[in-house]
Amino acid sequence: ARGTAMSAEVRQRPGKGTSPSAGVAPEKAKPESKRARRLREEEEDREAFVAWCEERRGEGAAAAALLYCVVFASLVMTMYTTVPGGDSGELIVAACTKGIAHPPGYPLYTMLGSLFHDLLPVGSPAWRVNLLSVVLSAASASMLFLAVWRWDLWA
Repeated sequence: ARGTAMSAEVRQRPGKGTSPSAGVAPEKAKPESKRARRLREEEEDREAFVAWCEERRGEGAAAAALLYCVVFASLVMTMYTTVPGGDSGELIVAACTKGIAHPPGYPLYTMLGSLFHDLLPVGSPAWRVNLLSVVLSAASASMLFLAVWRWDLWA
């Protein structure tokens, strides 16, 4: 008799669960439905997966740094020390003189080339701008690796 009087006094708040702290007496709590249990299990799985991905993030960064070093070293050993063919000469001149190359002009490459030309005191102007291409190529290889790494984790 006492249990029924207690449950009459306690009311469930709308939108809250069936735990005792939500206002339902423990003996009157309804069993969890299949849908609610499935949703709870999916949420637990998602949280566990996110934690697993966070643990693996450092591994991907270390591998990307190693890849950057390998690509950078191999490209530095094989890069042109003078002006290569094609549009490279025009882009090197545009970077060194802070000018504009033929359309579309490649403004970001020209500005970065100008920085490399002005800040690096070693090598010829062509070598410095070619070094920019090596740095950007190694960085793009690492970024591609990280993108595939993250995609593979979430796939």
